[in-house]
Amino acid sequence: MASDRVTIAGHSCDHTSVLTQLCIARTSRLAALILLALAISVRPAAADITAFLGVTPTPDTRAVRGLSGGAGLLIVAFEFEYARVGEDETDALPGLTTWSGNVLLQTPADVGGVQLYGTVGAGLYRESLLD
Repeated sequence: MASDRVTIAGHSCDHTSVLTQLCIARTSRLAALILLALAISVRPAAADITAFLGVTPTPDTRAVRGLSGGAGLLIVAFEFEYARVGEDETDALPGLTTWSGNVLLQTPADVGGVQLYGTVGAGLYRESLLD
């Protein structure tokens, strides 16, 4: 009668346990290689306009859609954001629309190894239900 036990480096375990350990080791190495490849290829974000999708979990899960963008010059930068959650008239869940914007002023060069900046922004929102 064949035994399901295997001895490796003085450690005895059953056959399925060895396969599980080998599979976990192989998966761990693959995950480490993927993370290393991602870390090496990281570049700064350079997006000027971004569309986004998401969900809001309260009071019920609904889709959020939006758009954001920005532009910068040497000492001045601007950014904006628009987002919308549609209302659900069946369940009497309100819709929400938001708008926001920022202006950033910064020093054109480092001052003692630090780049100074200041920002000011504003936002508006509109909540609607059965309008």
